[in-house]
Amino acid sequence: MENLKKWRKALELTISVCLIWLIISQIKSSVWINLLSSARIIYVIPAVVIFLLMNFINAYKWQLIAHSMGIPTGYGKAFRYYMVGIFMNTILVGGAGEIKRTCDLSRDNQEYLASFMSVIMERWTGFCALLLTAIIGLYIQYPNYHHTIFPGVLAIITISGIAVSALLFGSFRNISVLSRFERLKSFVENYEKLSDSLNRNRGLFIKALLISLPQPILSILYFYLLSLSLSINFPLQVFLFTVPFILIITTIPISIAGIGVQETCIINVFAPLSLSLEAVFSLSILSHIGKVASCLWGACYYFMINESVKKREKELSDCADTLEPKPIPAQSIAAGESAVTP
Repeated sequence: MENLKKWRKALELTISVCLIWLIISQIKSSVWINLLSSARIIYVIPAVVIFLLMNFINAYKWQLIAHSMGIPTGYGKAFRYYMVGIFMNTILVGGAGEIKRTCDLSRDNQEYLASFMSVIMERWTGFCALLLTAIIGLYIQYPNYHHTIFPGVLAIITISGIAVSALLFGSFRNISVLSRFERLKSFVENYEKLSDSLNRNRGLFIKALLISLPQPILSILYFYLLSLSLSINFPLQVFLFTVPFILIITTIPISIAGIGVQETCIINVFAPLSLSLEAVFSLSILSHIGKVASCLWGACYYFMINESVKKREKELSDCADTLEPKPIPAQSIAAGESAVTP
């Protein structure tokens, strides 16, 4: 398992490096660097604030889901754990943030499966909101994309999303036959617990989906403001399809923090709009910089939480050492035996 994780990290790093190298080799470095350095801060700062606001909303949604699943956690703690997860997703391999959030939340209540389910529902409702916005955006921008592969790709993603939703909500109950196989028994048990919990919380799913609707809108505004900072003067409706579609593609965990995949996707999505490669690449890089700036809060929380965990482990270790019975020296035992011997 450890070797598999190492190979996966190496593969994701390789994909990111190769894609970035292929793009840079086809554009003029001096042009995109000049564009990036000339970004107007008056637009970048509001964009970073919007990204932070989006995280505030998502953290609230996650806290609501966790509370409904029997994990009583305050908003402050949920926000700290969420920001740490975003920070890890920004700098590490795909899924690292979700794993970290699950571990942090389950450390407080020992409910690992419920914690995992809350993360799954939070992420999935966000994905559904992005997909819905992308479909509406493609309908509005269809004349620009009817001759491309993007309508077909979005159709495949939509069908896959419906299938995954059906799987999550337990529509495939015959999966229990797989429990006959010893290696799949644990997976089947966890799946049935997950689907039963989600079925009991269908109303919660709808509520979380409604809370997720501002996420794609704020993401569109984030990219729109960054584009204005680079003097890319496209109307706002252009971003209704491009941004949600790009974010959906970058959720696929095949690169480091979506680096390389996002740049490749954004270049191809903006290609029908006759925008230069250098300008599109600069927009993508600036979006990464904005995310990292927004996630510095999460970096601080990461080190604070780790320090707190180490302190707690040390206290538990000291307490165990104190309670552990100390062995009686052999000399004392011998002295005691001689004292009672007549």
